[in-house]
Amino acid sequence: MKDQFPIDKPGYVYSFTTVNRDRSGADTESPITVGLVKFEGVKGGMVHLLDAGDPASVSFGMKVTPSLKNLSERTGAITDILAFKPVSNGPSKTTAEGGTVERHVARTRDDQARSLLRSIEESGYPIEEDEMTISALRSKIGKGELLTSEEDRLLHRLGDKAREWRKAVRSSSETEPSDTLPG
Repeated sequence: MKDQFPIDKPGYVYSFTTVNRDRSGADTESPITVGLVKFEGVKGGMVHLLDAGDPASVSFGMKVTPSLKNLSERTGAITDILAFKPVSNGPSKTTAEGGTVERHVARTRDDQARSLLRSIEESGYPIEEDEMTISALRSKIGKGELLTSEEDRLLHRLGDKAREWRKAVRSSSETEPSDTLPG
């Protein structure tokens, strides 16, 4: 690790898995979900426990924040993080005219997919070879259809490429001509 700095924005679940064994291989009473959490503007990420309640509620792109030990117990190590919890705890219930209306996690996933697609499009990343794929994803997201796991992974891969492209363009624009090699 080269640099350390505070991260004041939520991370997002880049990848995850749910298992029924602990680190020693012993069976657990309930499933354990572990995920790769990435942060905007940070290269890499961290693998850590995800505490989302129901493992089925975890999704790619879900925004998460760390749940920390009590201040008096912290040492400044990664072990100060107990788990990452969702920014929004899945379905929320509100009462309307005596009935219950549920706002499903699918809406959040749809918003995340729209946001990621917009980020890719605004980055200026040259998507020539991915144009057909982006077009199909744009159409599906525009219709409010859920993406398959493969489509979701592809969208995140393109999102990562677009973020790297944006960083490279920014870095290039900050480079002074005198700092480059002639020719």
